[in-house]
Amino acid sequence: MEDALYSSDSVENIDTLIAECKFPQDAYVLVEMLPQHLVDKQERQSLLCFARLSDGVDLARYTTGRVFDQQAELRWEKIDEGKYRVVYLGAKRELQGLKKNEKDQQELDNLERAKESKNYYLFGEYLNATKLTNMGIQPEEGYYAEVRIPRLLHYPAPAGAPRVQLKVLEYLDRDTNEVKLFRFQGLKAAE
Repeated sequence: MEDALYSSDSVENIDTLIAECKFPQDAYVLVEMLPQHLVDKQERQSLLCFARLSDGVDLARYTTGRVFDQQAELRWEKIDEGKYRVVYLGAKRELQGLKKNEKDQQELDNLERAKESKNYYLFGEYLNATKLTNMGIQPEEGYYAEVRIPRLLHYPAPAGAPRVQLKVLEYLDRDTNEVKLFRFQGLKAAE
């Protein structure tokens, strides 16, 4: 298998590591903030952010996140102030600060990549300019709404896609065909 699995519990600068991974600027960024205080309505909208790497999201202010594209995914979780636990899964690259865990790599070598990516629907229906204006919101591309979720969802989706799907690549156990690992690959307009 051509993919690699790297990890570390002691990455100090997530921005530097992402730059070293050489993700393209159109790679996706999905980050979440888990605050340790009460959250007001204004702050609630920024707890989850789904964007492109080129959008300049301040990744260090979020508790967990991932950057991904068709070739690879880097996931992280802040474990202490200034320290991150990270996992990289994807195309083989030399990454300083991340080590190849032989046990994990052996497990990965015993898995088989699914032949095709799976597509999972994301919540929400597209809000066009008219709907946003009626809600008193400045029209902007990429807003979705779901009645069960008390906030607008913003996806870096194809313009005007009525619904959006997340492309996910699965890694299957060769004997049982059970999904053992997965990585996000991108977004697409729902078919």
